[in-house]
Amino acid sequence: MKIGQKFKSSIKNFTHTKKFKCSTLSVTFTAIFISIIFLINILCSSIVQKYNIQIDLSSNQLYQISDQTKSFLKTYNKKTKLILLDDEQTFKNGSPYLLHIYNISKNIAAENSNITIEYVNLDQNPNFVSNYPNLQLNSGGILITDDSNNSQYLPQSKMFSQSYGDMYTQQNQIVSNVESNIAHALEFISGENLVKTALISGHGEVDISPISQQFKDNGYNLNKLILTKDEISEDTELMIISSPKTDYTPEDIAKIEEYLNNGGSLIYFASATQTKLPNLESLLKKYGIAFSEGTVVETNSRNVVGNSTNQFYVLADSSNKYAENISIKDAPIIVKSCKPMHLEKIDDAIVQTDICSTSKTCAILNENDKNFKYESAPKSSFSIAIGTQKNISDKKTTKVTAFSNIEILSAMEVPNYGNGEFILSVFGETADHKSNITILPKSMSTPPLGINVLQATIIGFLFMAIIPTTIALVGYIVYRYRKRR
Repeated sequence: MKIGQKFKSSIKNFTHTKKFKCSTLSVTFTAIFISIIFLINILCSSIVQKYNIQIDLSSNQLYQISDQTKSFLKTYNKKTKLILLDDEQTFKNGSPYLLHIYNISKNIAAENSNITIEYVNLDQNPNFVSNYPNLQLNSGGILITDDSNNSQYLPQSKMFSQSYGDMYTQQNQIVSNVESNIAHALEFISGENLVKTALISGHGEVDISPISQQFKDNGYNLNKLILTKDEISEDTELMIISSPKTDYTPEDIAKIEEYLNNGGSLIYFASATQTKLPNLESLLKKYGIAFSEGTVVETNSRNVVGNSTNQFYVLADSSNKYAENISIKDAPIIVKSCKPMHLEKIDDAIVQTDICSTSKTCAILNENDKNFKYESAPKSSFSIAIGTQKNISDKKTTKVTAFSNIEILSAMEVPNYGNGEFILSVFGETADHKSNITILPKSMSTPPLGINVLQATIIGFLFMAIIPTTIALVGYIVYRYRKRR
């Protein structure tokens, strides 16, 4: 009993010592601190998952969606699934392309509660493919479907494309069309129809098929039409003529005029290198769009691209309705081999708009003018794009738009230039295309700042174990140091 009482007394005396109290306080605070760290980590993880909080550190905001997509998603009211065809971890930890698809899909779904994301591994669910016999589903793609069984399939090959070196940058790069593809698939499912577009051929027109996907992704269903063989269908909403090499026959012109007189819309691309087209240009002149011979050259070296005076920068006049959908108002538009074009007042019933013009320091260079001098040549401003509109009736309106150069399409996919948004904005006004979604490709060439699974594990272990343990150890050392003083 005496030994027990002595031990009990010793314990009691020790618990009342300063040493015990300090040790207890130190351990208590350390335990509280570590608990707080764990709680903060859990809370932050929950918030990030619930509200999809992300920081995009890529140089070109590769993982962000545009304001136009966000605006469209605000009114989207169909229950829709974005089915990513593989495991979630495969998309998160796979190639940069899969990671890009994963993040864009998540950001789109986060904007609208009607849109949900699911993951289907086709190897583990082979019967899933049989539900969509008309679609060639493959891993890495996206199947978009709504509650009415309307479906759109986006293979990975469509969402990424090779942008070949153009006449300005001479650089090849992989570009992403993921956001554009998903947004327009949703637009299609929501009931927005594509603009049925007739691409006129048969007269040596310039082939625009290399960039036709950009028009398709932005709501234009392009179909070739040969005037000498085919009839212009009544449901054609837009007609495109791309710098033909030979003139149209009077019969061809009559077909086009009949189409326009019924409220059709026409977009024409000229070129300084094309031959004379008196019949076609006479038709355009009826709407006040006139051309001259020669090539437009820029005499101000500050506006010239490279060393060629026939390719130069211009800026769109964003004050007119044709260019109002351009998000970056001061983005340079690059043009080349412009045919001199200007407006002529023909009829008060025709509303004419000079959509975009060159600087006032441009001149006309004629091929046979051997005495041409840039310093003394007459300077003027020339139209790059002209839009005209004529009301046929209360329900019918004819719209004719002309570009002075076909080469303006060459830089449509080039990042940082304004060609793409400018052209799509003009197309939208001419075709009366109600879509507010104009999404251009994003370059995948600049690698995003990211981390792999191992790096993420190391960082997590650092913040959840090493740092708290280090703090506790430092506290203990400080305690020991102070005790010995």
